[in-house]
This record gives sequence, structure tokens and C-alpha cells, in this order.
Amino acid sequence: MITFLCPNMGVSVESSFADTEDSDEIYERVTCLACRQLHMLNLRTGKIGLGATARGSEMAVEDEPVICEICKQGRVTKRMEEMAFRQWSDKGYIHCRATILIGTCNNCHAKHLDPGSDKILDEAFQREYDKLRLTRPTHRRGST
Repeated sequence: MITFLCPNMGVSVESSFADTEDSDEIYERVTCLACRQLHMLNLRTGKIGLGATARGSEMAVEDEPVICEICKQGRVTKRMEEMAFRQWSDKGYIHCRATILIGTCNNCHAKHLDPGSDKILDEAFQREYDKLRLTRPTHRRGST
């Protein structure tokens, strides 16, 4: 069982997972029970390391500074970063890597996914899933 703080609602949310990874760099895509939005949860630390900007805010004008939605004080700088994540499927956990645009706050260091990142993450998952489609049997969460 992992408890994390929903950045959109400001409430604690509990989620359970079959297992956790030993690396601080592995995130799992989690649909938050509080806000029904997708968050990227670090299973080892229980922290939301990445997430789509709250309430799907629009893209900022190129020269317009982006203020952090978490701390409301810092400025968000965007750059391309490679990220590792895993997602549950009927084939078990699928481990993926993708290079996406990530904004980082210079004040609280919160990280935010660019609004178009979901599509890239979905494509990375599908690519890895397709590789395993013929080699792994289907199994259910919690089974061995």
C-alpha cells in the first residue's frame, strides 16, 4: 500500500501495487481516485514525480513564463528528458522508456508532463507490449 498526495486536490490517496521496484527512477501511471487524473507515481518514494499539468491547462505562449501549479511561486523550465516507467497489462508489468518534454519548477523542483506526453507514453507502452505479445502468457494482477 502506498499513500501519495494528489497535487490537484491536496488530499492523501492510497493505492496498492503487486510489487515495487528498487530504483528511484521507475514511475507507474496511476489514475488518482481523488481527481480522476493521471499521475506518475514513484513506487519507491510514494511521491508524484511527474504529472500532467493540473486540470489540463493550455500551452503557454512561447515567451510567456510558466508559473508552477504546485508551489505557485517558481518558474517552470521545459526540456526533453528520458523517463522510465512501468504499466500493468494482461502480460504483467511492461517496462518502458520514452523521451518526453518535462517542465521542472526552479523553486519546488516539481516536474510536470507536457500536455502531449500521454500520447508518447501510450506509444512507448504499445511498442513494448507488442514485443511481448507472442512471448508472455496473459496473467492477472496479483497472480503468480
